[in-house]
Amino acid sequence: VGEAGLHILLTEILVPSIEIQDEVIYYDTCENSEELEAMDRALESSGTSSSEMAQLRQKTQQLETKRGIICSRRAYLRNKKDQCEESWRLRIQQAQETTHYFQQHHNIQIKREKRKEDEKKKKAWIKEERQKTLERLKSFKEKCPAQLVLKTSRSQPVNSKQAGSRRPPAVPPQAGPPRKGPAAKQSRNVHPTQVRTSKTASRKPPGDVPVQIFVSPH
Repeated sequence: VGEAGLHILLTEILVPSIEIQDEVIYYDTCENSEELEAMDRALESSGTSSSEMAQLRQKTQQLETKRGIICSRRAYLRNKKDQCEESWRLRIQQAQETTHYFQQHHNIQIKREKRKEDEKKKKAWIKEERQKTLERLKSFKEKCPAQLVLKTSRSQPVNSKQAGSRRPPAVPPQAGPPRKGPAAKQSRNVHPTQVRTSKTASRKPPGDVPVQIFVSPH
């Protein structure tokens, strides 16, 4: 009867421990002292020997040690899982930020290249228009050379007149008293309108040569 009771007691102790080890359920490390005292009283009342009780207590302690190891291992894995999830979340966030920065930099580079291309096209268009203008001017000079020669010939008397105006005025020679004669009388009898016409004619451009006509009174 003693062996049968011991077998039953071992079965009652080991089976829950094996189930706990298989299920890997977290238990509090703190045990109820009342349950332990009740277990000790049950073992003493069953009439088992002290050596058998010592073996059972040793096995129970081993099982408790294994359970503690399992619980600590499970807690470590749980913490490791949280760390891995946080690291994965940070990596995803960093990858998204890198992608956003790359896209922004790529868009800026595309705008810069487009601006350079527009400036290049604008310079080419300006150069082409300038070349067309020079070609039209050249063809115009080839078609109408007479007008250019006429303009240059008209501009020469103006330059000569300006050069003459820059010369110092000549000192008139001292002459004696004017002689009274028909020429003096003729110059006195010149009509004032003729003098005005001569002055206005002298103000005309150098292209038109003025002609002065003096009419003597009858």
